[in-house]
Amino acid sequence: MEKEKYSLWKEDLSEAEIIIWKTAVERENDNDLDSAIEIHKKLLDKKPNSTLLNISLGSLYEKYFDTMCDHNKMLLAERHFKKAVESAPKSGLASCMYFHCLWDLDKREGAVKEMRRFKVVGDPEDYSEVLEDYGEEIGEIEKSIDSTSINKVT
Repeated sequence: MEKEKYSLWKEDLSEAEIIIWKTAVERENDNDLDSAIEIHKKLLDKKPNSTLLNISLGSLYEKYFDTMCDHNKMLLAERHFKKAVESAPKSGLASCMYFHCLWDLDKREGAVKEMRRFKVVGDPEDYSEVLEDYGEEIGEIEKSIDSTSINKVT
């Protein structure tokens, strides 16, 4: 089996929970975001530290934001991506999702901080994949943050 991009994590979901989660994914694919969100919330009531569920719900809120421009949904996405990073700190996928969410919220320093955190604790192979996909963007962000930091010091 081919390795998943941006490492996943060991998830402790029952078969029934996985079936329910897949139903939520089907609802999302049918653009029934409200129903998909409700299913995720119920699953997270039982498994609040689930990396999969937090990333998946964060992605739903992000998608909701993209279609409805509801800033509060993006803040909810941030909360769930952060929770995913906390539950799986070495997951490249969780880190990448959190990084992009922070970036989209104009929380540039937080985005770079997350990228640097992942660089230290994450799988070097995953970090290389992230750099391959987002290296130019990350480099520009780091330059921006570094020049801002230099300006604050001088």
